[in-house]
Amino acid sequence: MLLVGFSEHFVPELPAPSPAIQTTLVPASALAAEVPVASESEPTPETLEEPITTPTRVSTSAIQDAQAKADKLAKEKAEKDAQAKADKIAKEKAEKEAQAKADKLAKEKAEKEAQAKADKLAKEKAEKDAQAKADKIAKEKAEKDAQAKADKIAKEKAEKEAQAKADKIAKEKAEKDAQAKADKLAKEKAEKDAQAKADKLAKEKAEKDAQAKADKLAKEKAEKDAQAKADKIAKEKAEKEAQAKADKIAKEKAEKDAQAKADKLAKEKAEKEAAARKKLQDALKNNSLDQEMADLEGKIAAEKQARLRKQAALAAQQEAERLAQAKAQADKQREQNELIKKYKQRIYEAIKNEWLIPPKSNELSAQVRIVLLPDGDVRSIVFIKRSGNDAFDASIEVAIKKAAPLPVPTESALFNEFRSLTFNFSSKD
Repeated sequence: MLLVGFSEHFVPELPAPSPAIQTTLVPASALAAEVPVASESEPTPETLEEPITTPTRVSTSAIQDAQAKADKLAKEKAEKDAQAKADKIAKEKAEKEAQAKADKLAKEKAEKEAQAKADKLAKEKAEKDAQAKADKIAKEKAEKDAQAKADKIAKEKAEKEAQAKADKIAKEKAEKDAQAKADKLAKEKAEKDAQAKADKLAKEKAEKDAQAKADKLAKEKAEKDAQAKADKIAKEKAEKEAQAKADKIAKEKAEKDAQAKADKLAKEKAEKEAAARKKLQDALKNNSLDQEMADLEGKIAAEKQARLRKQAALAAQQEAERLAQAKAQADKQREQNELIKKYKQRIYEAIKNEWLIPPKSNELSAQVRIVLLPDGDVRSIVFIKRSGNDAFDASIEVAIKKAAPLPVPTESALFNEFRSLTFNFSSKD
């Protein structure tokens, strides 16, 4: 179909064949008689190639005409043969080109069909392989599920049998244990009754001893508290008396210093004035200015006394102000010391409230230095002196950490007194 379609559209139309060449054979007898001869079928090439022979009696004109006609026929035949050969070559070339084009198209089509077929086969193969793989996976999954189910059933059966066996053994053991427990309880009850009686007696004795010891400790503590309170009152009284005595001494000393200073100034001034007066008296000796000199001396003495009184009053005022300032400073320092003492007591009480003294910690004590931060948090805990009992020391450290942040003053200047504090902890506290 491709060849037919190609030939209809692309092969050029061949020229129409030439009409048949009519030739006339003239026998010798006919030529002699000059009688025309009927035409025959188209001669073969062999016939045309043979030389035409005429009898000797044929006229020269006839021979020439026949020769011309034969030449014409040969020429036309040669032209036809050449044309036919050229047409044949052109046709063969066109047919070859058409065939090549058709072969190319057929090859491309065949390749496309082959590719399509190969793709289809590959797709079908991939689908088959995927299906086979899916079937294999499904089969394996089904086998695994079936195996898992079988294993589960076998496992459950084994577990049930093992459980039944274990229950039986446990039941027998429980019965034995119950009997043994009953025997043990009966024995323990008898022992407990005897022990309870002994414990009751021991407890009563221990309670009496503990009460006696507690009474003794309470008494000692009350005596210590009373003594501490008396010591505190005596200390405060002594401090006040010492402060009053110091204030009195300072005041007397200031007055003495002021008086001594004023006397010294007065003495120096009197010496200078006496020298000036002596000099003036020497200059005015035997002069009538003695009265004026006396008046001048009286005036100078009065001014001197007034100036000395004024200087003494100013010195006394300055000393009084200094004493008042010293007293205010001392009062402020005393109040600050009281505040520091109060805060330290608060810190100690805060730690003590969190302190759980371990049992069997009699006659134990430790000295601890606590380094604090401005917000009251504990920065470090250092044991200056340990008690020798790790539980006792650890209880102190735990109490300090639990009590943090500790109560400290908010004033930065005052906090410097609380950066590092040292406390003594005793099991008797």
